[in-house]
Amino acid sequence: PAILAYPSFNALDAVSVATFPELVGLRPEFPVRVSVVAPRMDVIASSGLSPSGGQQLMPTHSFDEPPKDVDVLIVPGLSNAGPFPYQDEITAYIAKTYPHVKHVISVGTGSMLLATAGILNGRRATTAKADFDAATAPFRNDGKNIAWTTGRWVRDGNVWTASGTAS
Repeated sequence: PAILAYPSFNALDAVSVATFPELVGLRPEFPVRVSVVAPRMDVIASSGLSPSGGQQLMPTHSFDEPPKDVDVLIVPGLSNAGPFPYQDEITAYIAKTYPHVKHVISVGTGSMLLATAGILNGRRATTAKADFDAATAPFRNDGKNIAWTTGRWVRDGNVWTASGTAS
């Protein structure tokens, strides 16, 4: 799996989803390597509740030199409905990577990045319940035909969207 990281991302959205494959990878017959992909090879500070900021994550790869053979792309959200830092670069990376992954998983407002990248066109999806109206508004009448739902999680083909980490 690869975690997509960017400034102010919700760390719990990313790390909680990546924990399961990491635990499976403890067994020698199921080798797993979790990559962290970011726009730049700089330390990424997640959203934080304290004024000093959140957790910091060091990318293993950049968009310019992404990991090979990503099977699952994990797209965390922000703690609100944007704007997203590096949005154009992030959505271009998602659009380029998506055809080569087995699954993509977004958590919370990460679904907004999938929608902007065109991955949710004609699909059912969910997003952060607390920001549902703000997160879905840009995509309601844009011709992408996304069927937004307030469900905890939605699977449509190889695309999984979750309304939050505990979903």
